[in-house]
Amino acid sequence: MKIKEYLREHEKSGFTLVELLVVIVIIGILATGVLAAINPIEQIRRGRDTVRQSAAREVMSAAERYYGTHNGYGGTWQMDAATDIKHDSAIITDLIDAEELRSGFSERSPIQEEELSYYIDSTSEEIRVCFQPESTTFLDQATCEDPSCSADGNDWYCVPDSG
Repeated sequence: MKIKEYLREHEKSGFTLVELLVVIVIIGILATGVLAAINPIEQIRRGRDTVRQSAAREVMSAAERYYGTHNGYGGTWQMDAATDIKHDSAIITDLIDAEELRSGFSERSPIQEEELSYYIDSTSEEIRVCFQPESTTFLDQATCEDPSCSADGNDWYCVPDSG
């Protein structure tokens, strides 16, 4: 008899299985909503684009120093007359050899040299260092307006901003 009395007294303590399942479902829905709002894949892409932007700015700054020191760009910088765009890792090598870029730029930079493209306006000799962004944030800010810069139909983010 004592067992039945004990069970009746403690019958209301604790949570039922249904209550626990409802709480778990609510937490799952909230977690899904937070993940959708944060969008971790987009955050990773934006991080990669930020690294590319930093490398492009570093190369741009080195190119400007090179131009100022040598009163122009060297032979490696000669562009194809049809496109004025160049994808060439020799440019990075030239800047390292001229001590305008740090010697370990290629090894320390997480980007591949082929990810950067170089555009020189043949009339003003203005140079831009461009890359193809992955993230929607950088795609929305893609700055290359020149048709030769987007000859492949893709949007390019250029440093410095041409717009």
